[in-house]
Amino acid sequence: MRAGQATDRARFYFLMREVNLDAMTTPQQPEQPEQVKQALQAQVSVPTKRLVLGSSSPRRRDLLSKLGLPFEIMSPDVDESVLPRELPRKYVIRMAESKAKATLEQVLSASNSKATEQVNLAIADATAQVPHSQNLMGDLSALSSAIVSAITTATASLPSEEVVVIGADTIVVCQGEIIGKPKNREDAKRIITKLSGHVHEVMTAVAIKSTSGAKFTIFESTKVTFARLTPELIDTYVASGECDDKSGAYALQGLGAMLIESVKGSVSSVVGLPLCQVRMALERCGFFPKTVDVATVSPSA
Repeated sequence: MRAGQATDRARFYFLMREVNLDAMTTPQQPEQPEQVKQALQAQVSVPTKRLVLGSSSPRRRDLLSKLGLPFEIMSPDVDESVLPRELPRKYVIRMAESKAKATLEQVLSASNSKATEQVNLAIADATAQVPHSQNLMGDLSALSSAIVSAITTATASLPSEEVVVIGADTIVVCQGEIIGKPKNREDAKRIITKLSGHVHEVMTAVAIKSTSGAKFTIFESTKVTFARLTPELIDTYVASGECDDKSGAYALQGLGAMLIESVKGSVSSVVGLPLCQVRMALERCGFFPKTVDVATVSPSA
């Protein structure tokens, strides 16, 4: 081998080594998983807090509004059938926990769908911008780099948040019978006639769950004494329509107050949400009452 050829070959190998080293250090190459992880962690913002009420009840909405906190409303789909030989206390707690669980699953499902959509759009956009050439390996490398970059950017732009959901249920128990909402006006008359002249128990359970793992269960029992009501008064009250869609077929905060002699326990719990206990639980989740204009908070009938 000539000396010149040996020198050329040595120069060739030296240049190849330089190319390989450049390829390993060029910023256009895909990042390693650990690098991507570190980049994501560096871009994560301070988590925001999001409060969701898993109930379509206007009474619970109005009560929670008194805390001056922004919140969303969702209506979870839960089977409210009473299990055989299920005690009232266990039933109402099970319902509250089921509603909180269903609401949280609904929130997470919506968030995951939104995140997937954003990532897919970012990948499609990045893929469309990668130029094509005759160099297959180069194209694959560029495409891989673009996809990793798109996923990193899209994921980092997603809001970092903690979601806290509230599920609640209220039942009326009189003479051992669990009384829910009346099926119709005739059923409302039957319920109020049963309550007339007796003491009944209003049980409300609240379940609070967070994506951070925090969870609280609240149970309140309040004794309500009804006056002895005439059939005419019962008819008058039922005709008002206030009994519709109310547990026990009456509203303590509305016209139903004229039917009640006394209340022993939490009044807000009878309405649908033991506000003091809920406030204390939310404070432990980082939600604190804010100033609210009382003129903007009007109880629903």
